[in-house]
Amino acid sequence: MDKLWQSLMSCVVIVALLMQVNQSESVDFCLNEDLDISCQTDEVIVMDSATFGRMEQGRCIRENEFIGCRNDVLFLTDRWCSGRNHCRKKVSDDELEKANTNCRSFLKMYLDVEYVCMKEGAIPSHVTDQTGCGSKRSPWLISAMSGQIIELNIIDFGSEIIKQRQNDNNDLLVYGYIIDGDTKTSISGDGTRKRHLYTSLSNQITVDILPRDIRKADFILLYKELGCPDLSPPTHAWYKRDGDQAVIGCEWSQKTWHLSCDGHSWSGVVGNCSEPGSYTSNYI
Repeated sequence: MDKLWQSLMSCVVIVALLMQVNQSESVDFCLNEDLDISCQTDEVIVMDSATFGRMEQGRCIRENEFIGCRNDVLFLTDRWCSGRNHCRKKVSDDELEKANTNCRSFLKMYLDVEYVCMKEGAIPSHVTDQTGCGSKRSPWLISAMSGQIIELNIIDFGSEIIKQRQNDNNDLLVYGYIIDGDTKTSISGDGTRKRHLYTSLSNQITVDILPRDIRKADFILLYKELGCPDLSPPTHAWYKRDGDQAVIGCEWSQKTWHLSCDGHSWSGVVGNCSEPGSYTSNYI
């Protein structure tokens, strides 16, 4: 089991910060080497690209012959690495050789990959298979602060399987379900690698991920909060909110202050309602 999830104690995700993505890394692995990628224990690997061939002369290809042929093998490195904390695979692996359709088989090739280590805001589907969190019995509970909503995006690693199913005129893959109050929305694979999946109606949703033998493919759910949390008005004040606009007023007078949600924080000033003529200050 990946180190990231070894200490998992519950299936509850509290959305507190926007996901943090580190700078993309680009690495070449020669034919006699292992693809070996590691992120920090609280991060997951997301592959951005993977190319197998003789792209250019360099450390792995010394001779300047038959340069330029290449094969897109992102679907393989996704299967081996994406959503995990560490992965290791021989570059001479049979699957890479079988994926070679553009270079002559007798040529020496290498693997070029780009990846990022993603911290927070990510739920890999394989965690459900390993821990049971996210299953129908123990679905993920994703919760933001009161007044906020949740945005879900997906990085889908099932493109090759989906293409084959489309060629065979089969239905799209269903990966799981999002439950938002009385609303149930399916998580489906349509061949698009990165896409917006769902914006919640409230500050709390549950996610039920189907078993691997049913969903057929892996993916990563990306979650983040949208909007400002509800305000706690000062003493002797009332509070009314309408979307990204809020009004705070004094109970003992007609004084009111108007605030606007700017990203994840409120912008404006609020006075002190405890006594007349008090000063105003920025409200955060």
